[in-house]
Amino acid sequence: MPNVAIGEIRVTSQPQPGQSKRSSANFSLKDRELQFPAVVWQVEPENEHLRFDVFEDKTADVDPVVFEGVQPGHQTHLTRYHALEDLYIGKVSGATTDAFTVTIYGVPATGSGSSTAESR
Repeated sequence: MPNVAIGEIRVTSQPQPGQSKRSSANFSLKDRELQFPAVVWQVEPENEHLRFDVFEDKTADVDPVVFEGVQPGHQTHLTRYHALEDLYIGKVSGATTDAFTVTIYGVPATGSGSSTAESR
């Protein structure tokens, strides 16, 4: 079974106004770990030097890193222990455009991906 697109996020290369690291709106991967053990992050336009972290949005608290050092084309394993709601992309580095689109693909259990981003 091929990878399945499960989300698309518009991301700015710089933090949003009034934010120190946030570069996207919130999105959710909740319950996706039940269908897909992993996801692959693709970026348009392509940029092999791009890196970003995925944070959990905590109201009136420090936002913890959920996935660190995510790169285009890399695979991240999902578990029920990860916070998979109220996520956002931040700490973008290596961007060559003002904005880009991240498409998240679910990897079926029999699928394989490239590298794994570090998760916390």
